[in-house]
Amino acid sequence: MKTIFITSFNPFIGRNILFSPVLTTLLKKRDIRVVVFVYDYKAAYFKSVLPKTIIVHGLPPGAVTREDVFFRNVGQAIVDTSTLRFHSRRLYAENKNGIRYFGAKLLREIFGHGDFIKRMVRAIDEKLIVRSGERFAEFFARYRPDMLFATDMFHNDDTHFLAEAKKRGVRTIGMIRSWDNITTKGLFRIKPDRLIVHNHVIAAEAREYEAMREEELFVSGLPQFDYYAEGTAMPKQTFLKARKLKPRKKIILFAPHGKRFHDTDGQILEILKQARNDGRLPRTLQYIVRFPPNDTVDISAWKEDVDFSIERTGKSFKPGAYNDQEVTMEDTQTLHDELAYAAMVLHYGSTLAIDASSFDRPNIFISFDGFEKPSYWRSVRKFREYAHVEKLLRTGACKIADTAEELIAHINFYLKHPDADKKERARLVKEQCVWTDGKSGERLGEFLLRML
Repeated sequence: MKTIFITSFNPFIGRNILFSPVLTTLLKKRDIRVVVFVYDYKAAYFKSVLPKTIIVHGLPPGAVTREDVFFRNVGQAIVDTSTLRFHSRRLYAENKNGIRYFGAKLLREIFGHGDFIKRMVRAIDEKLIVRSGERFAEFFARYRPDMLFATDMFHNDDTHFLAEAKKRGVRTIGMIRSWDNITTKGLFRIKPDRLIVHNHVIAAEAREYEAMREEELFVSGLPQFDYYAEGTAMPKQTFLKARKLKPRKKIILFAPHGKRFHDTDGQILEILKQARNDGRLPRTLQYIVRFPPNDTVDISAWKEDVDFSIERTGKSFKPGAYNDQEVTMEDTQTLHDELAYAAMVLHYGSTLAIDASSFDRPNIFISFDGFEKPSYWRSVRKFREYAHVEKLLRTGACKIADTAEELIAHINFYLKHPDADKKERARLVKEQCVWTDGKSGERLGEFLLRML
């Protein structure tokens, strides 16, 4: 019997991997044993929702060591992306720490595009990090795994798991979890034997910034999007009734950004409500306001309205803790239904732009801060400098609203011309999803089987 370890420490891995066809593909082989590692306070939940043949172990979150902080900072200093350059400029503008800013800039310019220094840093890091992975030693001794599938190359506990696997000579497969990870987080610390990426854009980034070779990469597509190809929306009448929405009004889906980024989401709601009241937007619109699963949204100053339905997502384990809630299959079904019945989507440049485009829904990138005028460094405008957002905007798949007036104008335009930017949305889907056949999870699972 072959044994594969799978990590699931990031709250999106359940949806993206464990609830996708990846796991069902692995389980088709009778001689495969799958052991999943989650945080201890989530173990009961995963045991209740995963197939009984899956072994689930709960572990306490690992401590972040000084070595972790040091090598994470070094990794960000020797990777030269527009996002990391922007973060460096922002820190300098806020802290005026010239030594740190110019030191990082020098490192990035000298070493940011060469592979030798990255390999050397990883080699040193791997020697020092071995002790951090020892807390997993009992599981390696008990199960003698043939492979470790580390589902988030930038997660600290995935890194420590990889270190222990490397020390024991276990085959390692890593994955870049999200489209922004390489360009925002820098160098991943342990190089896996093979790296799974969702698309050719991330594959190019892995070659350029992570010193990965073409033959070490596998392009899988987006397993979490398989449900869009295979899933069926609930009956519209049932959907509307559950949210107290009107059948004759068009639906606009709005995804607030959350307090981790800013606190003006409520002001966007007020702008939309005022535009309805004074006739700048038609009264035949209603809104689903879908909160992010791992952040809070402050709309306390906004008075609730019959045309706005609030949707709270994610299963909470430690209320108020950032990045703790799990995205459930119910959340996936809900988003599928919302996209199926929405006329358009409003977002802040998140992956929801890809979701919306997968359903060929017009979508608008909100690039202003409600009624406020914060400094550039604290404004949502800054997100346009992020490398993954730049790639999104280059496709032309979404219109940009720099002001409330532009937001209202774009909504009115798309209401009249829903097919506008159709080709551009298709381009975004092709770039980010690669395939839309509902078989990305199966492809990823079969790749793992081949590597065993």
